[in-house]
Amino acid sequence: MRQVTRTVVSAEMPDQSGIPKNAKPGDCLKAGKNTEHEIVACTDPDAIQRITHVFTDMTMATFDSRMANGGDICPEGERTTAYSEGDDNAKATVYCLAWAATVAASQHAKAEADDVSSPAVDFYQAAKVNDCVTGGTYTDYKVVPCADATAAWKITKKTVATRAELDSESPANSRCAQNEVMVSHWSSEHPEAQANVICLVRTR
Repeated sequence: MRQVTRTVVSAEMPDQSGIPKNAKPGDCLKAGKNTEHEIVACTDPDAIQRITHVFTDMTMATFDSRMANGGDICPEGERTTAYSEGDDNAKATVYCLAWAATVAASQHAKAEADDVSSPAVDFYQAAKVNDCVTGGTYTDYKVVPCADATAAWKITKKTVATRAELDSESPANSRCAQNEVMVSHWSSEHPEAQANVICLVRTR
């Protein structure tokens, strides 16, 4: 399953990566306070994720380019997470995260797998820009041919964000245009859970 988080942090904002700066491949992480993670032994029963790779030689623009159109940087099944303390031309730190070999990690993985198997997640993962959509609530959207009589929306934009990022954004900083509706789906209740964010514009 392809999972990605992308965060650009300005000089005025605290680092939202949550991953300690001294983290390295082979380290395991457990959930700490707020959105932060703590490095723990991989045998720690609270260990959730294991860092498999750390990349520091690309910009956020390069990251976006490599991730576009279904691409990825990390191996299949791992979470790809990128953070930068500047604009898209600033250097980024990219982490590849796998599940740790603990019961806690297995429980998290199962919870995500259960979410991914739901019809709502199928829509949020499979839908593409310019697809036409039917539905009138935040839970029953479905991609249909644009000539279909039930088509009521068109997707203008699709991005990825964490739950914490979306929760912290004000309406004035919406990712969608003023005449559009923003819908999203989180993989879990955790602040670092990734959301597929879709902008919809009415077509009828």
